[in-house]
Amino acid sequence: MVRLQARSAFLIALAYVLVGALRWHHPLGGSADLLARLAAGVGVVGNLLWLLLVALSLPLMRWPRLALGLPTALVATCAVTGELAVGWNVDLPFYVGPGDPERLITLARGLAYALPLGIAAGLLASCAAKATHPGRVRRWPTILLALQGCCTLALVGGNAAGLRALPLEAVEGSARSPGVQRKLTIFCIDAGLWTMVDHFIDEGRMPHLAALKERGSYGHLMTHGRRLSPVVWTSMVTGMAEAGHGIHDFTVLSDDGEGRSLPTPSTERTAAAVWNIADAAGLKSLVHNWLVTAPAEEIGGVVVPNLKSALGGSIPATHPAAVRSLVADALDDSPDERPEDAYADITRLLEIEIDAWEAVRELADFDLVVTGTQASDSSLHLRYLDTFPELFDLEAWGADTQRAAQRSNDVPAIFTRIDEWLGALTAEGRAVLVVSDHGARPRAVPLVLFHADALLADMGLIAFEGERLEGSALDPKRARAREAGSSATRHRVEILFREEVTEGVEPMSLAEVIAALAALTVTETGEPLFEAAGPMPEGRRPEAFVIPAPCLSRPPGEVSVEVAGVERPLARYLDVRSENSGNHDPHGMFLFAAPDVEPVGPVAALCSETSLSTLLGFTLGTSRTLDRVAEAARRLGLFEPYTSLDVTPTALAYLGLPLARDMHGRVMERVLGPTPRARAGVDTHGGLLDPDRRSAPIDEAARAEILEQLRALGYTK
Repeated sequence: MVRLQARSAFLIALAYVLVGALRWHHPLGGSADLLARLAAGVGVVGNLLWLLLVALSLPLMRWPRLALGLPTALVATCAVTGELAVGWNVDLPFYVGPGDPERLITLARGLAYALPLGIAAGLLASCAAKATHPGRVRRWPTILLALQGCCTLALVGGNAAGLRALPLEAVEGSARSPGVQRKLTIFCIDAGLWTMVDHFIDEGRMPHLAALKERGSYGHLMTHGRRLSPVVWTSMVTGMAEAGHGIHDFTVLSDDGEGRSLPTPSTERTAAAVWNIADAAGLKSLVHNWLVTAPAEEIGGVVVPNLKSALGGSIPATHPAAVRSLVADALDDSPDERPEDAYADITRLLEIEIDAWEAVRELADFDLVVTGTQASDSSLHLRYLDTFPELFDLEAWGADTQRAAQRSNDVPAIFTRIDEWLGALTAEGRAVLVVSDHGARPRAVPLVLFHADALLADMGLIAFEGERLEGSALDPKRARAREAGSSATRHRVEILFREEVTEGVEPMSLAEVIAALAALTVTETGEPLFEAAGPMPEGRRPEAFVIPAPCLSRPPGEVSVEVAGVERPLARYLDVRSENSGNHDPHGMFLFAAPDVEPVGPVAALCSETSLSTLLGFTLGTSRTLDRVAEAARRLGLFEPYTSLDVTPTALAYLGLPLARDMHGRVMERVLGPTPRARAGVDTHGGLLDPDRRSAPIDEAARAEILEQLRALGYTK
């Protein structure tokens, strides 16, 4: 029985790992390394499934066929459900949590597909149990299973030992370790992913990164939490998760009572950044073009905030203030008219970022340089289909193949220019840590935005100042309910409800509003507009939610919907963004190279190509329970060893600066070298933040330009 269970477990594991490798192929190292890790992955997953099958069968041992068939059916069903759920989740927004109704619907759909396959697997296992006679079973399978079990235990043990957190030696203050004189550059390539970067390296487009790879250590850097750039960029320079550093989005709401969206200021950050820690130790830092750094902090160095506003001719305020004019002198004059093609803005902004860096790099002998660019991410959003058309259903996208061919070099050109910048950075001889906040991959279907406000207005539930829906503010005096969420499809749209309405407006209860929303259907097909509609848990605001149905996540065609007795085209509520073909991936990248650290080459989990790694990437940082599961899987070798939280602890350890015990990240010990050594540590770096920084003035011109660009990319309304 146990041997039959082992065979079932390893067949399921083999299929699962192979399917995962084909679907989520993010290779590191050569083909031999990949095959070895896949084999190790089958061993680890197979042993886990074997133990699970044995545990599930114990209560059923009186019925041998049932004891083998039922657990096999359950395990196979769960594996297929997980694989399908991960595949469908590629277009679920990053802010949809694991307990959200939308994810539960996705899991239910996966279960509906997987259940027949699981039942079939269980029946086959049950038939095998009946057909196998104990006398026919030889001893060699048992010996092989025992050997591979020992090998798996050795692999897991070695992996866990390599990921152990070394002890912190308590120190007073923020002084640098004696005798350490190292210098470091942290460089972020937004949306960098090894699968794509290696493709450009093989084409000879990124020689400087290729050279770093030859003399460095590198691997996947899993995004911890939401794959939203300001959140992850802040996590990377603080070592803290979102809840610890206080940056939650590109924008915040104004506190003047008007509820306006404003670019998130650096004063919202509640955790010390790596440059604050370096400043406390007397080191000079250059912080250049990093997200959420305006208004500029006063440190013993230079701060040039994110330069997006420079496209509109507004240079952000810097520290010291005199640097602002130095940066302005280095930039070209703004054109009289902005180009219609957003790609031209992306290339120009990248040149602005490089020119600004050239203008300030010689101001001091900086111990720490922190810089990066979003040009890579922005170009991939716009041109992923043009760059890798073989990954898309071109007919479904309505792609113009001739135009795609003309633009096929746009993304590679951006990465080549970034590589040239990286070459200039590394020519200084300092250590370099290249990171990305997340990866990139093709969007499965065109992005379709659902404008809930327009629908609510046509239903008479909200009103606008004036008659136009676009460009007009909601009139709170005439609003019965209003949208509280984003307009993107395939997530829960939350609705604020007001019992009191203006005189002369017919009152509606919350139940009537929900019923009206749930009753909306597409006229031609009868499809519901919403998969679910209901009240929120008692005591929570917003009071109601709806989950858009699939018909609101695809191009509307010629269909219509009856709203408040009027037939209206469904296209009125949908905005198809066929130009946005790139999506975020939970696999980011890191590369560390230093003249005084021996490189180790690729650093990867045992079976990082399985969909389990991707599934954990989707949920990492969304709940403590799932984080504990991810940590266990990481120790087993089923998950990438490092996340975006580990960038700052690693940088501090290399620079000889003290870590903080309240940091959520850990040092990349495998990357910094094989010699174990205790780290200096303090309880917290929270006291390094200037308590008066919230009173820093806001640059209104820069703020307006940044908001406009965020709207153009679909990050905010």
